[in-house]
Amino acid sequence: MALFSLDDHQADGGGPGPGNDGGGSNDGGNPQTDGSNPGNDSGPRDTGTDAPIPECTGGGPRFTNARPIPGLEKANIHQHSVRGVGDGPVVYLTSERPADGIDLGSHVFGATRGGSGFGNPEPPPGTNINSTDFQRHAIATADDMSMFYIQLTGTSTFGAIWRAKRSSAGASYTTEGAVQGLSGTTYADVYVTKTGAHMYLTKQNGSLDIFHSTPQGTGYAAPGLVDGVNAPGNDEYAPVVSEDLKTMYFARATGGQIRIRVATGQSGTSFADDKAVCGLNPANENTYPTWISPDGKTLYYVRYVGAAGIRELWQAELVP
Repeated sequence: MALFSLDDHQADGGGPGPGNDGGGSNDGGNPQTDGSNPGNDSGPRDTGTDAPIPECTGGGPRFTNARPIPGLEKANIHQHSVRGVGDGPVVYLTSERPADGIDLGSHVFGATRGGSGFGNPEPPPGTNINSTDFQRHAIATADDMSMFYIQLTGTSTFGAIWRAKRSSAGASYTTEGAVQGLSGTTYADVYVTKTGAHMYLTKQNGSLDIFHSTPQGTGYAAPGLVDGVNAPGNDEYAPVVSEDLKTMYFARATGGQIRIRVATGQSGTSFADDKAVCGLNPANENTYPTWISPDGKTLYYVRYVGAAGIRELWQAELVP
């Protein structure tokens, strides 16, 4: 059975391989499952900004003006996710250290939008978030008082869902550790709505599947499978859900490639009519979503580019 993770980059310094740590072979070959480097993916990168594959005929939404996120273009480092904080100018991203490349894992950084792009990413207040292990897929509630992320241990490509909190704007974040009710270290991604009222997460379940949870006590309830998006035998992950719960963007790994899809919400736990999106899935490259703007018009996503499978942060606009 297929088993991918969001993160093709190995925390132990190995190359960005597919299989257990998430990639797909850029040469169209079958995904590997041993965590090793991909096959020959050194073909030329598709440099077009909107080079869809034939799945654009499937009736899904179309995106245009796909491009690297201004200000967050970083050469030769892996960038795993970017998520905004409410309606404000701040985003949190998880990435290797942009300045010196001394880390082979990833940590949490913040950046602020200004002018035509974002400023240089910096660690958020509270350096204990970025421990000696690695963090991925951080997302904060709209008030920027709680942050959730995947905490990896050692060279693992899956981890626990941790939470950090702070008492006031600008104060340092303090890590609380694993979120109560979400036990285990089999999680690959976490996403919450603005208030944290709905949590969507990716978890090992034979294959990778998308789950849903809601607050319970001081933590969250045991997650349940989301209906309508988990196709048998495939891996689904990277759920990005609109605030009205009517739209979910997610990634599906099938046939050796990872593609962004969209489904229509019936409720917070049930979605239907999933389709491929158009304009975000170039041939011979892999993509997954990380955030949708509050107005629903801009999708932020990761695109695997280059001979080494470097992950870059991109954005594109929804065509009305």
